[in-house]
Amino acid sequence: MKTILLSLLMVKLFVITSGSMRPALSPGDVILVRKSAEYSPGEIVAYLTSDRSTVVVHRIKAVEQSSDDIRYTTQGDANNRPDSHQITQQQIIGKVIAKAPKIGRLVFFIRSLPEWVVTSIIRAPWPIQNTVD
Repeated sequence: MKTILLSLLMVKLFVITSGSMRPALSPGDVILVRKSAEYSPGEIVAYLTSDRSTVVVHRIKAVEQSSDDIRYTTQGDANNRPDSHQITQQQIIGKVIAKAPKIGRLVFFIRSLPEWVVTSIIRAPWPIQNTVD
């Protein structure tokens, strides 16, 4: 149901895992990202690295438009200099439209548990109480 709702809203959900965007975003924050027709300096965007292996969330510092494409210079708020490579519009997943501070810490906690603990909790026979009024 959540996936369907997020798809209808055209948003993607990510958990921040590094401190490169502090103080705007901190590890454990959950962000909602939505595709946009255009992006401007100052906006925080989620994008795929050029090898498409990693999602990065950084702020757009500059936009350069040529006759055939648009390139963006990005930088983490906590970083001293811009990212070493510019990104293209095709790499951008979307811009951050909302955040929920620290909600993602639960994800980190669950990932830190041994698999057998998580499986045991899910399979545990939870007591069901029937009440009749």
